[in-house]
Amino acid sequence: RLVDTARGVTELRSDVRIHVSGTDSRTGDPMEAELYTLPLMSGLHVCPRGYALVLEAVAGGDKMGFCSRCGVGQYSVSPLAGPTAGLPGCLNCLPSALCSGGDEVQFNKGQWEIRNGMYILVGCPAGYQLVNSIGGEFSHDVQDCVP
Repeated sequence: RLVDTARGVTELRSDVRIHVSGTDSRTGDPMEAELYTLPLMSGLHVCPRGYALVLEAVAGGDKMGFCSRCGVGQYSVSPLAGPTAGLPGCLNCLPSALCSGGDEVQFNKGQWEIRNGMYILVGCPAGYQLVNSIGGEFSHDVQDCVP
């Protein structure tokens, strides 16, 4: 599998096939199944919404990936987005939101849009200031409407 999180691309290098054989534990008879091709997703749909693609290093420098549901206090609207550029993962819940896990996010105030696989605060109610940076650099985790 090729994973390019910057471009939002996942591609299978080849079809994944499974062959199963063994011995029936009750009768002792040999068993063998036909070759089965697994239906796998690619692109931004490699994992369901609310899940992040977790990559682990394996032999030969390749990475193995699996889908992991984001827990309470986290969210994911794109399996290839994450808190660190180029490394997918669940994002921390935002200060003015309640995250129940997966993609379930309830915002208390402000106008939010999904951009680059994460929620971005784009507007605040009258009397509130939009805060989304530390030292002039965007910071996902500090986005809030403050009085």
